Amino acid sequence: KFRPPELLFLLRDLQAKLDKSLISVGKKRGIPGKTNPLSTVGFSNMCLLSPDKVVEKVSPYIKHIFTHLDEISSYFQRLVSLHDGVMDSADMFTAQSIIFSKCIKAGFQVVNTFFSWSGFQSTTCSSILKTSLYHLVCRVSDLSSTSNLSMLITTSI
Repeated sequence: KFRPPELLFLLRDLQAKLDKSLISVGKKRGIPGKTNPLSTVGFSNMCLLSPDKVVEKVSPYIKHIFTHLDEISSYFQRLVSLHDGVMDSADMFTAQSIIFSKCIKAGFQVVNTFFSWSGFQSTTCSSILKTSLYHLVCRVSDLSSTSNLSMLITTSI
């Protein structure tokens, strides 16, 4: 369990690292001919890993990210129920609620970057994709871990 600021820091750091290592090679950033000498600061160990290895290392943590996001979601659901269904009560705009909102945003960005990786189209990474999707789906459905990939994809949508 992390406190909200710690979770936010870790999610943002993970997002930056996934963005750096899983981003498609063809995607261009910045002004052509200009390179930032500080662009690899904080990514020295990440640059040593192939995208396949990065996905392999991050995959086991997907279920933990979802667990934290579910806890934050239940926090907001409790706030709404305490205020008789009012979605814009004063408690929704406290410092802690704003940090929670940022955590949800960062968590979804991590998951989006992870599942958007083009390497999942190859058959070599299908087991990692299947395991990661299972962790997503098992939160809302009672499919077994032996379900096929197409069933997991259909259920996750």
